[in-house]
Amino acid sequence: MTAPAATPDDFLAAKKPHTVIVPVDLGDDTVEFTFVAIGRVPYRDLLADHPATPEQQREAREEQKKAGTPPHKVERLAFNPDTFPAALLAETCTSHTWDADGWQRVLDSDRLNEAEAQSLIGGALAAQTRRKVIDPEA
Repeated sequence: MTAPAATPDDFLAAKKPHTVIVPVDLGDDTVEFTFVAIGRVPYRDLLADHPATPEQQREAREEQKKAGTPPHKVERLAFNPDTFPAALLAETCTSHTWDADGWQRVLDSDRLNEAEAQSLIGGALAAQTRRKVIDPEA
């Protein structure tokens, strides 16, 4: 079941962006947030627009070392954890067109617990970094 893609333009015209839907319980109801892939270059640009500060990098290194991470496995932060999540949510959520400030208010609210906030951020990240696996037998 392979669709023809004679040219790169044919392929790109047929390719739909990867989508991830994250449900959030409101108590009496559920709301779904839809996140879509924005493409490799825009995603990398967004990361570059929100670099971790030297202080954040230092703190991350110290936390990893305290946790017993061997020095050669200590990783650098890929982004600024204070600014990137809200920017990513604003850029990738198609169901709710909130700007980064609106998303930051949601993330900082006492109405969302850590797991719910991480679920939203994780959904937005998954839309950028994961692929849909197709079962060739299906």
